[in-house]
Amino acid sequence: MLDHHKMTEHIENKEEVNQLMEREKLIGIHHSLVDLVFADRKLAPVPKPIVSLKTLYTDFVVREISPFYGDKKPLQLEEIPTEENAQELTKTSETPNVDVAPAKRARTDELDMDQVKSELEEKLKPVINNDDFTKLVELVETGGDKMTLTSEITEKANRTLVHQVIRSALKGVYVSVTDNGAISILKATGKEKREDNRRSRPLRARPFLHFTMYKENLENNQVLNIIAKNLTIGVRQIQFCGSKDKRAVTLQRMCIQDMQPARLSLVNSRKSGGNNTVKVCSFDYRNHGLTLGDALGNHFRIVLRVSHRGDTADGALNDASYWSEVQRVLNEVGCINYFGPQRFGTTQVLTSDVGLCLLRKDYPEALRLLLEGKSSFVPEVKQCFEPLQQQRYSEVLELLPHFCYDERTLFRHLVNQPGDYLGAFLSLPRTLAMLYFHAVQSLVWNEIASLRIAKSRAVLPGDMVLEAVYNERMGKTPAVVEKKEDKPLEEVRVLTADEVSHFTIRDIILPVPGPDEALVFPLEDSSSRESYKRHLEKLGIPFLIATGDVPKEEKEASPIGALVKHFHFHGGYRGLVLSPSDFHVSIQSFTGWRTPLTPTDLQAVSEEEAAPEGNGDTNEYKAIIAEFSLPPGCYATCVLREFSRAVGESFHASKS
Repeated sequence: MLDHHKMTEHIENKEEVNQLMEREKLIGIHHSLVDLVFADRKLAPVPKPIVSLKTLYTDFVVREISPFYGDKKPLQLEEIPTEENAQELTKTSETPNVDVAPAKRARTDELDMDQVKSELEEKLKPVINNDDFTKLVELVETGGDKMTLTSEITEKANRTLVHQVIRSALKGVYVSVTDNGAISILKATGKEKREDNRRSRPLRARPFLHFTMYKENLENNQVLNIIAKNLTIGVRQIQFCGSKDKRAVTLQRMCIQDMQPARLSLVNSRKSGGNNTVKVCSFDYRNHGLTLGDALGNHFRIVLRVSHRGDTADGALNDASYWSEVQRVLNEVGCINYFGPQRFGTTQVLTSDVGLCLLRKDYPEALRLLLEGKSSFVPEVKQCFEPLQQQRYSEVLELLPHFCYDERTLFRHLVNQPGDYLGAFLSLPRTLAMLYFHAVQSLVWNEIASLRIAKSRAVLPGDMVLEAVYNERMGKTPAVVEKKEDKPLEEVRVLTADEVSHFTIRDIILPVPGPDEALVFPLEDSSSRESYKRHLEKLGIPFLIATGDVPKEEKEASPIGALVKHFHFHGGYRGLVLSPSDFHVSIQSFTGWRTPLTPTDLQAVSEEEAAPEGNGDTNEYKAIIAEFSLPPGCYATCVLREFSRAVGESFHASKS
């Protein structure tokens, strides 16, 4: 019998699951493709097991798939470099534009003085006077600290020549700098050597040091700050393809321009504190950086711990035919490509609700929702509710905790410029403000996707596909079209009744609503422009999509006008169905609710065993272990919900 008293994180009732399902409805998630396909095939529905997602952060492993490293396979933590061996472990995959590692600075006693004198005399005597030449030779011979040339060197070419000769002849033992028009030669410290190196190598030509960043239980922003602090660089100097989950073990490629391997390896010797870990490895010099969206996708290994309560869903765990059919549907058909719950925040307040208020110009309500959401994990914010209701914004600013940076920025603007609500929200970091508007777009897309998938799993006349997919399926040679930089939308094609047989549901795309004039809509009823307009009118934001008959002045004056101008707010296209690659699921029995089931890469590299967790729980449990790969911009939770009811990390956070 289960000892529920020991299972403080074990799900005791269906309340959390009911909350999960209710939240899904609020964000437009209404259907499961596995359920719909089972119904189409006259298969009996099977209750989905209730599972715990991210009970341990090691239960969720995300490996980026990079086009630039590892033969396009999921990343792994490889040998962890130290300051001593970092250079020899570093690859150079592309011929660098300049030396990736400038010559190591020599010591004074290593200089060949005869050779130094000869080179200085040959190259510098024509541009400096005899007194300067004598003092320079004496400086180097005696190991002096500094001298300043008295020669008047007015021509830029000659000044450049002096710097080049000092660098080549003195091997980095001395460097030259210009101060108030005079050239000084001084013994190089580490800092001066780096400055000299930067001056001698143009920024655009310096190579990028790419590396795999491995983290455990940390936000991406936390990791960026840790790396930047350890290397004494700015956070913006670190480039990457996208953010990864916090409560997880994740691997992704990053890069820094003009970085030395030994210096980067210092990150590996730093402690992040608690269970938080950051490691860097797999160094590789390349001539290009990284941008958002460069990754090919992510590979997931997810442990779902099953909550046994004797309900009918337990039977599915032992039904091999059921899991075989689930695998077949997900591999052959896929799942609905919903924008997942993470898109809408982790509190009771949906980010889409805030976005809707902003679009409707209901700024006081947007402020209230912002603080209400913040108060769920910063209780001190609750004391701001009363002055907020009475619009005493200076008092709200005083009461807000100092670490609520974004909220304080917003209210500081309102204190300094009363009534300028739009300006206050525009003062927020662009990436944060965009979350609210993207959530609104995602909400509408989810609702339309639910309508379309419920109508039919077959391709219908009026459905829409990408032009490239159309040409491939129809065996047509694509027309050569000059790509315009101001046209971010892809070319699409609306299908006729004669063409639908050449396509599958995995080819269908739906518009992500936006004000773009060029955004094309399907002609199929459930996903047509009219269907979008009906949903937008219900939400009070009919202006989110272009109508084509509104004068330019009126468009710019609409609520969306200023947002488009400031945030470059656009629509786009998204596939209706998501196709996970190599989906596989297995059932594993284990003892103790918090027993680690997935050794981390760091444990494997360090040859350490996972430390047992828990409080002596000896009960037997089962876990569903799912592995699959997804393209960029897709949500693993949308795969998991096809065969389980997963209580997520917000539940675990509330228990910790």
